[in-house]
Order: sequence, then structure tokens, then C-alpha cells
Amino acid sequence: MMSRLQRRRRKGALLLETVLALGLLVAAASVIVGGLSSSVKGAERLRVEAHAANLAVTVHSRVAIGELDAVNSTAENFGAPFRDFTWEVKTVTSTALEGETEYSDGAASRPETVGSKSVEVVIRHPETGIVHRLTRFLPFFGVGDPELRVRESLDPGRVRGIKSLFQDG
Repeated sequence: MMSRLQRRRRKGALLLETVLALGLLVAAASVIVGGLSSSVKGAERLRVEAHAANLAVTVHSRVAIGELDAVNSTAENFGAPFRDFTWEVKTVTSTALEGETEYSDGAASRPETVGSKSVEVVIRHPETGIVHRLTRFLPFFGVGDPELRVRESLDPGRVRGIKSLFQDG
């Protein structure tokens, strides 16, 4: 038979075990919740970065096919569902070659400029502070003025074909 003192000691040890087990459970749960929270934030940031990269390619493509002018612009918002993003276009023109072109059909030669425009598209998401930049060079072939719009460099048939990819129906 157990004495009263032994029963109290046993109950005290059981209480201590229970408190320690609950403490370990709470510590493990807080580590797991912290890890999940970090994972969710990382996934959200990755989603926003992917949207920014896709939007940059879209804006750059619109510049390349002549739907948007290849001139410096101020930050503008996208429409739904990307209202949280802004975009702007920055360009730098470099003239690679200036000279006269002689035509085989006897047409008068005229000054022609061949060069490229560095077109930088900047996409911002102010809520997260994400900034995505995409820079590509677009060629231009123009008469006289190196600041011609890029769309004048593209073959009109090619532009129509590319634009049809972005249109419904």
C-alpha cells in the first residue's frame, strides 16, 4: 500500500510531465506555424514577381509590334486584374550607321539611318516593392531621323500577323 506522501509525489510528477509535454507541443507548433507563414509569403512574392516578368514581356512585345510608341513614358497603371502594377517605357537610341542608300531601280539615293533603340520596360508593384526591368534592343531603319518610331522598321504584313495573336477571334 502506498503512503499519502508517495501518492502526492506521483501526482506531482504526472503534473510536471503534462506541463512539459504541453510546452514542447506549443514550441513545436510555433515553429511549424512560423515556417508555414514564411512559405506563404515567399509563394506570394514569387507569384507577384512572375506577374511582373510576364507583364514586362507583354509591354515590350506591344512596343515591338508598334502598338505602343517606343518613347519615354511616365508610370501608368495596368487595367484589371493588374491594377496594383505600374509600367513605364524608357528608350535610348543609338545610331550604328548613317549613309546613302543606292537603289538598283535607279531611284534617287537618300540618307538613311540604321540603328537600334534600347527599350527598357519597368514594372513596379508598390505594395511589395518589387521592381522588374526588361531591356531589349529593337532595330530601326529609317530615312534621315534616328528618332523614328520602331513600328516604322517592321514589315506591315509581319505586324498584322503578330497583332492577330493578341486579338480575340
